Amino acid sequence: MPAITEGPPVHSQTRRKFPYRILLYVAAAFLFLLFLTPQKQIRQVDIPQYFAVGHIVRDGKIARLYDHDSYRDYVALAGKDSLYYNRPAVHALVLLPFAYMSYDSFKLTVRIGSYALFALALWLIPRWFPLRHSRALLLAYQPFLVAVALGQDAILLTLIVAYGLHLLFKGQDLQGGACIALVAASKPHIIWAIPIALAAQREWRALAGFLTVAATLLLTSFALVGPRGAAQFIALLQAPTTDIKPELMGNIRGIFIHFGPVVAIALSVIAAASFAVCVWMRPLKVALAAAIFAGPLFSPHAYLHDYSLAAISALSPYAPAAYGVLIPWQMFWPEKTISAIPFALTGVAFMFVLAFWPEFKKARSLLLHSVDAHRARCDVAARH
Repeated sequence: MPAITEGPPVHSQTRRKFPYRILLYVAAAFLFLLFLTPQKQIRQVDIPQYFAVGHIVRDGKIARLYDHDSYRDYVALAGKDSLYYNRPAVHALVLLPFAYMSYDSFKLTVRIGSYALFALALWLIPRWFPLRHSRALLLAYQPFLVAVALGQDAILLTLIVAYGLHLLFKGQDLQGGACIALVAASKPHIIWAIPIALAAQREWRALAGFLTVAATLLLTSFALVGPRGAAQFIALLQAPTTDIKPELMGNIRGIFIHFGPVVAIALSVIAAASFAVCVWMRPLKVALAAAIFAGPLFSPHAYLHDYSLAAISALSPYAPAAYGVLIPWQMFWPEKTISAIPFALTGVAFMFVLAFWPEFKKARSLLLHSVDAHRARCDVAARH
């Protein structure tokens, strides 16, 4: 019988790491409660319109989806909130089942579904894109918490994009691109940069899947509302109801409002150059990580919950940069609850790191090599 040798002290190592993990998750849970509590007071401006849209679809009036007068008959169903709808028409079909429940039941369903999606994101995203202690960081991830408070579908869209990228990295290019394009049914303005990254990386199958599904959704939306409805939709995107509190937006426009034109132009040039370097000169994962940030940053309409997709930044091969995205920078910003400006600034820095980190490592290696060579020469000179 062979001798039994003792293995490494696994239990002692686990015990040493255990308190550290406990402290990390306790801190994350504290931040979760700290951020979520004030956000529960945010008015859910989108919930009434979703409920009204479900009734419009049920009553066969989807062709008048973007006609403000068509909502007059449904104001009493959802209180006195302003009703408008600025999503693609195909998204309205998903809201049809909610027309068969009461408004209070609908709000409760949205609340339960939001927390369920939050839990699902905490479970699945770290499985698809492993990053050490990412679950603790995601627990205090403020875009998720704002999405829960507002009843927004941003966490669902994040899971769709994450699963599409997961399929893409597994070699299922066509299915991955098609899955990502499903987000175009709700918020096409936050994923516009992803097909650019796929084209620059010559991921033709993934690009074909993306464009096929996106075009199908676009044509379906046009067929549902017709030319008049399409014109009303474009006009609605320019209406004041779609442009509420632009100072809270996490895009170049928001940066302009807070810091002026010089800073906004400088950061936009840095972000655009970094994005170009990432998509054309870096690996696929880096290109897609940059595209995830470029979407809301250069979009004319991007609030804090639209940065939920940035949770997938864990796919970056540079862990410090990914950690930088997930750290709750809002703690250091005056408007701690719903301002997306910290994410816009972090996004510019994140893309810059992704683009030029290899050059920084090369420069660091050359510097260290020069220092070592200088020391060697000094040692030789000292001996003589």
